[in-house]
Amino acid sequence: ASLASLRQRYALLKSQRDAALDEYEIWQESVYEARQQIASSVSSDLDRRVVVSVQHLADSTSFRDTLESLLKGANLQFRPLSDALAKALLPRQLLELAETGDVDGLSTAVGVTADRAARVLGQLQSSEAVDVLARIVLEDRIDFKLLDGAREKSVEDLSTGQKCAVTLPIVLTERTRLLILDQPEDHLDNAYLVQNVVSALQVRGGSGGQTIVATHNANIPVLGSAERVISLESDGSLGFIQLAGRFDEQGIVDVITRL
Repeated sequence: ASLASLRQRYALLKSQRDAALDEYEIWQESVYEARQQIASSVSSDLDRRVVVSVQHLADSTSFRDTLESLLKGANLQFRPLSDALAKALLPRQLLELAETGDVDGLSTAVGVTADRAARVLGQLQSSEAVDVLARIVLEDRIDFKLLDGAREKSVEDLSTGQKCAVTLPIVLTERTRLLILDQPEDHLDNAYLVQNVVSALQVRGGSGGQTIVATHNANIPVLGSAERVISLESDGSLGFIQLAGRFDEQGIVDVITRL
């Protein structure tokens, strides 16, 4: 009677856990869909010059690192094996294989011998390992790509200037929040600055978004029709406001012209 009661209790707890995992997966799908919508909207706003892509549950770094830890000490060449497991299976799939002891299923999914699969499962079937597997979270992988000629380049392959050319337009698609930009002209040529940054500042202003920019480049306040330009000076120890006004007020025009 005691054994039957424990089995019943186990089945109930497993059912509750599986329901929680189902609910979490539904939430993950909703987050992914929201990210996809935002990525599509941003890419569309930027006329596909910069493309934001979202790969669902593609960041398996934590999964792989966790598997390395669980398989250490089993003489299984744990690093390449962890990579193979993380690429072939989702955490929940591996959890189910471990709980059911499905050697053939693991062997087929990962492409390892049955003997090796059995040793892997032996490492993953303790209550501690099962608990760890049930808590692993995969993240979506976000990539930003710049259209360089006819080729899309991932942000990882870009120069510092190209990374700025990718990130600034994306940041400026935000229409409502206050943004503070510190010398956005750094690493960008004037043509790109005017076509992409200044134009985005104008759109933000038209949508009610406020942008505060610290800059040495006169194109930004002039072509961006800045509502308020503050010219700063220094006496060598303290900074102070030299003049403030709209970009087209005569005093501000004179200051900008001298700069």
